[in-house]
Amino acid sequence: MNLSRNTERYVRKILGMMKEEKLLASQGGPIILGQLAYKENGERYIKWAANLVESMKLGIPWVMFKQNNAPGNLINACNGRHCRDTFPGPNRHDKPSLWTENWTTQFRVFGDPPTHRTVEDIAFSVARYFSKNGSHVNYYMYHGGTDFGRTSAHFVTTRYYDDAPLDEYGMEKAPKYGHLKHVHRALRLCKKALFWGHLRAQKLGPDTEVRYYEQPGTKVCAAFLSNNNTRESNTIKFKGQDYVLPSRSISILPDCKTVVYNTAQIVAQHSWRNFVKSEKTSKGLKFEMFSEDIPSILCDSLIPGELYYLTKDKTDYAWYTTSIKIEDDDLPDQKGQKKILRVASLGHALIVYVNGEYAGNAHGSHEMKSFVFAKPVNLKTGDNRISILGVLTGLPDSGSYMEHRYAGPRGVSIIGLKSGTRDLTENNEWGHLAGLEGEKKEVYTEEGSKKVKWEKDGERKPLTWYKTYFETPEGENAAAIRMKGMGKGLIWVNGIGVGRYWMSFLSPLGEPTQTEYHIPRSFMKEEKKKNMLVILEEEPGVKLEAIDFVLVNRDTICSYAGEDYPVSVKSWKREGPKIASRSKDMRLKAVMKSPPEKQMVAVEFASFGDPTGTCGNFTIGKCSASKSKEVVEKECLGKNHCSIVVARETFGDKGCPEIVKTLAVQVKCEKKEGNQDDEKKKKEDNDEEEEEDYEDDEEEENKDQINESKMVFLSIPNVKTMSINVNPSATTISAFEQLVHQRTHLPQPLLRYSLCLRSPSLDPDSALLSDLGFGPLSTVLVHVPLIGGAAPPHYVAGLGRGATGFTTRSDIGPARADGDVEADVNHKFDDFEGNDAGLFANAECDNGDKEADAFWDAIDRKMDSGRKDRIEAKLKQEIENYRASNPKVSEQFVDLKRKLHTLSEEEWDSIPEIGNYSHRSKKKRFESFVPVPDTLLQEKGIVTALDPNSRAAGGSETPWTDLTSVGEGRGLMLSLKLDRLSDSLSGQTVVDPKGYLTDLKNMELTNDADIFHINRARPLLKSITQSNPKNPNGWIAAARLEERAGKIKAARTQIQKGCNECPKHEDVWVEACRLATPEDAKAVIAMGVKQIPNSVKLWLEAAKLENNEDNKSRVLRKGLEHIPDSVRLWKTVVDMATKEDALVLLHRAVECCPLHPELWMALARLETYENTKKVLNRAREKLPKERGIWITAAKLEEDNGNTAKVGKIIEKGINALQREGVVIDREKWMEEAEVSERAGYVTTCQAIIKIIIGFEVDEEDRKRAWVADAEECKKRGSIETARAIYAHALTVFFTKKSIWLKAVQLEKSHGSMESLDAVLRKAVTYLPQAEVLWLMCAKEKWLAGDVPAARGILQEAHAAIPNSEEIWLAAFKLEFESREVERARMTLAKARERGTTGRVWMKSAIVERELGNVDEERRLLEEGVKKFPAFFKLWLMLGQLGERFRHLDQAKNAYTSGLKHCPECTPMWVSLADLEEKVNGLNKARAVLTLARKKNPKADKLWLAAVRAEIRHGNNIEAERLMSKALQESPKSGILLAADIEMAGPCPLPQTKIDDALKKCVKKEEAHVTATVAKIFWKDRKVNKARLLFEQTVTLDPDNGDFWALYYKFELEHGSEEKQKEVLTKCVASEPKHGEKWQAISKALENAHQPVEVILKRVVIALRREERNKL
Repeated sequence: MNLSRNTERYVRKILGMMKEEKLLASQGGPIILGQLAYKENGERYIKWAANLVESMKLGIPWVMFKQNNAPGNLINACNGRHCRDTFPGPNRHDKPSLWTENWTTQFRVFGDPPTHRTVEDIAFSVARYFSKNGSHVNYYMYHGGTDFGRTSAHFVTTRYYDDAPLDEYGMEKAPKYGHLKHVHRALRLCKKALFWGHLRAQKLGPDTEVRYYEQPGTKVCAAFLSNNNTRESNTIKFKGQDYVLPSRSISILPDCKTVVYNTAQIVAQHSWRNFVKSEKTSKGLKFEMFSEDIPSILCDSLIPGELYYLTKDKTDYAWYTTSIKIEDDDLPDQKGQKKILRVASLGHALIVYVNGEYAGNAHGSHEMKSFVFAKPVNLKTGDNRISILGVLTGLPDSGSYMEHRYAGPRGVSIIGLKSGTRDLTENNEWGHLAGLEGEKKEVYTEEGSKKVKWEKDGERKPLTWYKTYFETPEGENAAAIRMKGMGKGLIWVNGIGVGRYWMSFLSPLGEPTQTEYHIPRSFMKEEKKKNMLVILEEEPGVKLEAIDFVLVNRDTICSYAGEDYPVSVKSWKREGPKIASRSKDMRLKAVMKSPPEKQMVAVEFASFGDPTGTCGNFTIGKCSASKSKEVVEKECLGKNHCSIVVARETFGDKGCPEIVKTLAVQVKCEKKEGNQDDEKKKKEDNDEEEEEDYEDDEEEENKDQINESKMVFLSIPNVKTMSINVNPSATTISAFEQLVHQRTHLPQPLLRYSLCLRSPSLDPDSALLSDLGFGPLSTVLVHVPLIGGAAPPHYVAGLGRGATGFTTRSDIGPARADGDVEADVNHKFDDFEGNDAGLFANAECDNGDKEADAFWDAIDRKMDSGRKDRIEAKLKQEIENYRASNPKVSEQFVDLKRKLHTLSEEEWDSIPEIGNYSHRSKKKRFESFVPVPDTLLQEKGIVTALDPNSRAAGGSETPWTDLTSVGEGRGLMLSLKLDRLSDSLSGQTVVDPKGYLTDLKNMELTNDADIFHINRARPLLKSITQSNPKNPNGWIAAARLEERAGKIKAARTQIQKGCNECPKHEDVWVEACRLATPEDAKAVIAMGVKQIPNSVKLWLEAAKLENNEDNKSRVLRKGLEHIPDSVRLWKTVVDMATKEDALVLLHRAVECCPLHPELWMALARLETYENTKKVLNRAREKLPKERGIWITAAKLEEDNGNTAKVGKIIEKGINALQREGVVIDREKWMEEAEVSERAGYVTTCQAIIKIIIGFEVDEEDRKRAWVADAEECKKRGSIETARAIYAHALTVFFTKKSIWLKAVQLEKSHGSMESLDAVLRKAVTYLPQAEVLWLMCAKEKWLAGDVPAARGILQEAHAAIPNSEEIWLAAFKLEFESREVERARMTLAKARERGTTGRVWMKSAIVERELGNVDEERRLLEEGVKKFPAFFKLWLMLGQLGERFRHLDQAKNAYTSGLKHCPECTPMWVSLADLEEKVNGLNKARAVLTLARKKNPKADKLWLAAVRAEIRHGNNIEAERLMSKALQESPKSGILLAADIEMAGPCPLPQTKIDDALKKCVKKEEAHVTATVAKIFWKDRKVNKARLLFEQTVTLDPDNGDFWALYYKFELEHGSEEKQKEVLTKCVASEPKHGEKWQAISKALENAHQPVEVILKRVVIALRREERNKL
């Protein structure tokens, strides 16, 4: 919990700083994404982390890699090499698919051969990822680096990720850099399709597939053609064209036609890195040397210490020293025979000296860090010194439980002595010394190098420092040091660590993993000045003269391109949905560009043919053009960059026509003096070429923005002009027709006819809207033509609409008289065309006419509906206005009704009842009931009382009621109220009879209403039984209804009918038996078993009817004759039988039911030991997959005292089950262990746990999972199971302190004193450095009254951890509490001699204070503050000493001096203020507190002291002002919020302040608020509420004694004697240590060594005294 809390504080702090600086994208900053580290199987951590970042509302998305169940808005992402094949994708559809770490290579470790991830593989994985809906890829690492100094992880080389696109020196690693740049260029060409296209996939073969994105209705398309075959190329056909794909490659087609990039065909430039020796710097290096001394014997521990702990990340080295005494008779008789020193180490390396002589070294590896050093050594008679230098190669880099990684020697022994092998690990005293002498003196710096005496280069011993001076290498190229001839060690240049080197650890290839070590030029001085080089060499016999300084360049550049390669992706650009070439010459070219300010000066290799190899190692093949080198020299020499067309005509070559030729070129570059201007111009040209991509991208983006903003306007007669967002240059005519049809419902044939009038020859499916002449912002005018060809003869436009004198609408409109209603019935009037049906009234309608008519009808309906909507909206608004001004009575109280849910039960009860006296004299009306006729139930539809067709769509007409329908529907409404029964589709009655059975069981007739409901249900059930007589549940429900109504005879009649109708249903016979009289029941059940002889339920019912056991057994045996395989019958008859009969019956039962394990188990329990084993063996044959049989066998052996066999049986059982294919369910076996424990089979429980505990648990999760299992078992009361889990866990993790503590706690809670002591003793044996275990061990002995044993344990602890202050103080406390004052004083005196912290001096002063030695107390305090001026408690005690004896000036001086060293000490400020108040009054105290608050503005106790000071002097207004300021500075302080509530006064209760306080303060701080509120309730005599709050208070903060005192005082006044004892007991168990009044009383001299119970009662007395003083 502390770790998560501290982590949260750290995260909030860092993110808060970013937010304050406005670095987030949501604030306009550069941070667009946040990442959280993952934790395998850490569900709680994931949720915690997600809630943490989401709670901060930073406005940026967050990702978590390797966590597919990332919760909420947290984006799950992928890390790895091939994420599209290993990553399942986002866990929610609205999350993007992110690849957060694409590993460009693998970090190197010492001893590894070179590793390399090809750029072809990286490009393939990137292209594949985006072809499968990938959203983003991030490279790890893109820039290699150097782990300078000691920053590298264990065994990791100083050169980190050198194979990245930018290498360790920041230079482009070609072709990795260029080829990856090209793949992203190709993806940018596909961006429109990737953003807006729909993904489609086609599997073309076993290894080939096509994935393409296509935007419907446009020509936007991009394709990815994949060949997954790792050996052979493949040819595939896509959209009618053939494409050749090299092995394991992807071709990218941004327009689904043109290949612009293939992942396996590298067009980008290659390069080779050169290390050129700097003759000037390497010449004349003269070294001096300084050798480390081997330390003498140091004795401070009983075992070798842990190396990480000793070094504390300050050094790589720590010495281990011990000695061994050899007697004459220990040495071997044979002369010259050497003894072997064996050191088992957990890592990483070590160097061994015996008697000051070098004995050798050894080391582990990254994969196997532990190793064993075993070499012959020379031992002499007498004392022999053994010195071992433990060496680290870095800290752990990743993984779980890193704090539990260990290193250093763990076992040391001498082999070959006559007395046998001697173990020095635990039988010798060990000394430790961290760091080397040269490190401590910093000899690698100019100042430090003067502190030791350097000697001339001579014998090169191990552990030697070498120093020399060198000139800064010439030029500007990166520099490095080549460490050939050296062994292992560290390098410094001018006092700065270059890193670890390790030349002697060879890879399997026989070469060092890293030879050159980067020295940044920033580490070195200006040219021609001397730099100091210091080397710490761990091994002997090195060759310093082999060291070189080198300059690093990539002046060797290459090209390797085949005839069939696609032209560079840089040759293409995108224009709308198409791609276009940048130049007219689109032939493939090999392009090479030299580094800045350099020229190509020599062609080292050139071949056009079939060359092989890589850059720096090309070889000419069998077929090569003779003019290859000549052509390249002509094109490239003297230039900064050049390009060569990769074609046969370029080289005049016609040979080898059967092969695809390749051009391989290798060129050397150099800087040429005198051509600065030319070079500058070429560099500018180069820069322009480099920026070309970005300019094209910007141009393309601008075009996209213009195109995306393009729209056309659509104009249709009689319809308002509308805008449609389409790009005319990318939208086909057909797609435009669809869009218009969706917006206007205009028929597509009309649209196509109108649009194609411009150019009838165009194909609408492929032609674009721009082909018709439409551009951005054009208006498309759509005319609706006459369908069916040319116009009829004599056609005049507008005829029928009043254009040429025909009768129009006005002829029959207002011009007509109201009374003239006669009309010609033969006259045809059309609403649209006027007084005639139209010119084509007699013409035949074709499909086009109908479609057009439908269109215009739709327009009319739409316009009518619009008018209607407006009218209805206006009417609705008028109605709402009327109702608002004339509300109903019920509506006037709506707001009050809504608040009724907030009333408590007491408030509801207090509402007076309003009697309705108007109905008192009225009689209840007779209510008749008419049953629903079956004919009505069988109808296929239901006629509702309110016909929906009677109400207009808008609801504006007055509804009418069909009274006939009301009468017909009444019965249906009644049936709906009875139950869920109507099925409107089939018309059949659907009743759940089982539901009726349940309801009827619970029905009790209490009044007329119940009878009324029965009468309503009876015809319904009658209908059910008549319509479906074969359903037994209907008959049972009908019978039970009559039974509930008290008509038992009718019930029997009903059930008898049911038996007749359903003779094969056992439930109806059981019900009949239940309803029958006792005399008839047997006859009924006999009829039932006759009808259903195989019914187990009926045989059991028949057995129940018998009165004695023999008859019951006889009936059951009769049933077994019919149903011999019924386990239930066998179990029932066996339970009733005697032991002898049961044995016989079970033998028969297992024959009839061999697959039921419970019968076998029952038989095994009754048999003898030998027979039981036979029974279980037979059971295993029948049930080979049943685990219970094996567990029973184990219990059998435990019952018979054969505990040694129990574990073997369980293990054998699990192996047998696995052979049978049974999946071992760990949880089920754990449950079996707990069941065995509850049954008393502890050994079986332990055996199961030991074998099953490791199943289904990953190695890294074992500790966490096992502890969780044990804790769960402990909660369930399965103590032995938990004990067994911890016992096994400690055999694996015997060095894990946390598990030992859990096991100790288990024994403390549920074990005996002996078991607790055994666990603790074993714990300190394995973890002698864990002081908490020693202290617990000693405390338990002390609590048991065994002081000598406790004293002995602390002595052992002191020997194991001699410098542990906690153990010194524990020893002091033991003696002091045991009244051994002199022993206590001696203990503290020894501790002070050891130079411990101020706590020891404080305890010493406390002892002298209690003994009354004032002078000695003052002396100790004065000495203590000199030694530990920052330990505020010493100053505080010194001031209190002065106050105690009225030496107020001395007290003031002590407080003042203490505050100079401890300005943040709140208690000292308060003490000084109190002193000033007593001596000089309020003003002086106020000045002190003001100064204190100025230095500590967040210290709530200082604010509280100031407020209280003002209140004491009656300045309440000033106190309130101070409290207001205090709450602004510390708004979450519990003590301030509590004090604010107290200042408000209890009447009325400051509920608002209380609520705000509880919301603001943190959990533990709530205790102050709840205690204050409890006191308010206490004063108001609300005893129950006060008690609840006091209980909550002591639960929140059990360490505050003031709360316990208030609680106890409250119970003394209002509680029972039992409650008082309960509070007292809980307080003693909590052992409170804090509290303002509690500390004042508990630390008083007269209360020293008083138990908690006494202190509690004295605090209560003090509280009462304080109350009386206030009164």
